[in-house]
Amino acid sequence: MDAMEKAAKYQSIQLLRALAAIMVLIFHSKVAIWPREQRETLVWIPGFSDFGDLGVSLFFVISGFIIANVVSKSDFTIRDYIWRRFWRIYPLYWLVTCSGLFMLWKRNWFRAEFEEIGSWGIIKGFLIVPQKAFPFWNPGWTLEHEVLFYAIAAVVAPLLGLRFLAGLLFAMAIIGMTFNLPWDFHLFADPQLYFAAGILAYLAVGASWRRAIPLAASLLAYSYACYYGAIPMPVQITEFAFALGAAALIVALLDIEANGWRVPKVAVAVGDASYSLYLWHWMVIPCVTTIRDHVGGTAELWRWIVIISSVSVALLSYRLIEKPLIGFAHRTSIRYSLRETSRST
Repeated sequence: MDAMEKAAKYQSIQLLRALAAIMVLIFHSKVAIWPREQRETLVWIPGFSDFGDLGVSLFFVISGFIIANVVSKSDFTIRDYIWRRFWRIYPLYWLVTCSGLFMLWKRNWFRAEFEEIGSWGIIKGFLIVPQKAFPFWNPGWTLEHEVLFYAIAAVVAPLLGLRFLAGLLFAMAIIGMTFNLPWDFHLFADPQLYFAAGILAYLAVGASWRRAIPLAASLLAYSYACYYGAIPMPVQITEFAFALGAAALIVALLDIEANGWRVPKVAVAVGDASYSLYLWHWMVIPCVTTIRDHVGGTAELWRWIVIISSVSVALLSYRLIEKPLIGFAHRTSIRYSLRETSRST
């Protein structure tokens, strides 16, 4: 079973993935509102309207947790790891990117993105190779960090363990925050901090929610107070507080779930489809904007049409595309393992 799917036994992880995706969706939904002045009429949703981009940071923490779960297993193999990661990430990303290129050709959408990176940038985007500029499909910038983390984890964790991996990632993040480094292919970028925090969360699984909840609440409250300017602190300190607060929240929710709490099925469903939601919402936005230009209506109404449409498309995408791909990767990986076992015996 794919790592993401295997972690679904932790339904609270799916809840947090749903939360992260919705945070990003609400944050980006205002892009559908034009002219820009109308965005001021949108209802303010604290933590979503203004800092919904922190959903990406939460995604990174969750990835750190999930990958730690994978690479620490006794039956971990590089081949299986690469195979499952490939089918989990690339095919859907290629499909979405191709849809964007089609709309570039058909309606001249995403013209600015194409002109920014050119044809070579498109190729690097398909390969999810780290690049300075945003890729053609803008949400793909996070995948560049994810794929780099997957590679680092696969090499370091089996040899030196998760604690060393977490320490290495923390050190890389601190170096990047401290020094004005030249282009480093994302090696010393901030996301390393969040991946490291997710690994710490995995190492702390089993800790009591009675301890984890106060820690998560205090760290997250402190970080949001900093983000909103109530506490003037360097952004680096704020990022550390959010990362560790999110890690503590994971530990708390897992312990609560282990004691009988059941996550609402709708949250699990959106969490399952969070990758589709993250990728497809960038296409839904211009589609809905085009319709609004012809139909008219209030900014708030169309903002929620963007949100509802994006979730609906994501649920359909997960059922028709993601889930079959995950199943294919799982089945072929098992067949390969069985053949290798039979040869060795």
